[in-house]
Amino acid sequence: MGKVINIKESRDFLNPDKVYIPLASVNSKYYDLLVYEGDEVKLGEKVAERFGEVKTPIFSSVSGEVIGVEELEYHSGIVVDHLVIKNDKKDTIHEDIKPIEGELTARNIQRKIEELGIKGLAQRGLYTRFEFSKTVDHLFVNAVYQNEPFVKVDPELLSSYQNEIVEGVKLLAKASLAEVSVLVNKNEDDSIYVNEGIKTIKVNPKRIGVWHICAISKAVGKELSHDLLDDRIMFVSSDTARAVYNAVTKGMPVVETDVLVVGDALNSNSHYNIKIGTHVEELVQDLGVIEDTEEVSVYIGSILSGRTMQSTNFACTEFINFIGVDTPMKGEPQVCTKCGRCNDICPVDILPQNVMDAELRMLDNRIFELDVNKCIECGLCSYVCPSEINVLEWVRRAKRRIK
Repeated sequence: MGKVINIKESRDFLNPDKVYIPLASVNSKYYDLLVYEGDEVKLGEKVAERFGEVKTPIFSSVSGEVIGVEELEYHSGIVVDHLVIKNDKKDTIHEDIKPIEGELTARNIQRKIEELGIKGLAQRGLYTRFEFSKTVDHLFVNAVYQNEPFVKVDPELLSSYQNEIVEGVKLLAKASLAEVSVLVNKNEDDSIYVNEGIKTIKVNPKRIGVWHICAISKAVGKELSHDLLDDRIMFVSSDTARAVYNAVTKGMPVVETDVLVVGDALNSNSHYNIKIGTHVEELVQDLGVIEDTEEVSVYIGSILSGRTMQSTNFACTEFINFIGVDTPMKGEPQVCTKCGRCNDICPVDILPQNVMDAELRMLDNRIFELDVNKCIECGLCSYVCPSEINVLEWVRRAKRRIK
């Protein structure tokens, strides 16, 4: 993906024949299923609860009939159980879907967010979790597209969401009791926020991998720790703000999302509005694979730090906003030359090459010494590697080893 991709088309794909709702996650494979094969469910109905550090409710994104449970690859790369629901395409809303009644106090908003299981909607490594039990002085909302400057989306395609995002930012400000700032692309109009009295910070997304760190650090006037919550900072995406708006004003959990599907293996690239649980293969077929393409390489999330998937046999979740479908690159990674470029470019000053070496040797104590959990998974280490090694993946493995 060497050139800038301009997205000028948007498609609605809101009536898939089936949806596949993940029941487990990377942090917990245990869940309590509340519906069974043959049951009729409604849009927004709670169908399961996932166990982990906190119990997480799981909701149906359509109305229809429960088909059963099927194993599929999850966005984290592991295989987990998914609840399969046949869509009746009526979108009959469950009777429990209700907005907050009464005053919109901070605690009422927090309760609704917790009740609907809304967390930071993004891949791990960039955003903080919701932690209302901790004191937060600053709340930053990212309105810059994740894959700038490699992919540019026509602002008109996203304009229908802008008011929801703005209102969601206001609700988050009230819920967090913090000073709020929105990070925006310096080349784009920020008047929709400014006119509502919301402070904006203009950033240069061409500073790939580190622009958000630079902007937040400058705004608060200090160096950041690897967990922003320790600095009394919460950092969330504009998708999260939109989800909070829908939760508070409509009582609706996250049942829809938008995703970009792009790549040189496809006939065209598009922005999609989809149901949570939509099978990725359906989106690929909708766009069409270029004739005579025998094999594709699939990845999700950031172009720099995204995760490679085994195939298109997985479902979209609220944590996926970008899917790349490319023809596989020829050639294999070469042997590390210990040039040190990854160490030099790391924005949090860990030593990725040393971490990779320690992971290869399975040296747990050495990994601890290298403070690997400071990694924010920006992907710059892989981006600069002249040997074309996916350094970030080795760092991720090291983080999992000592978790």
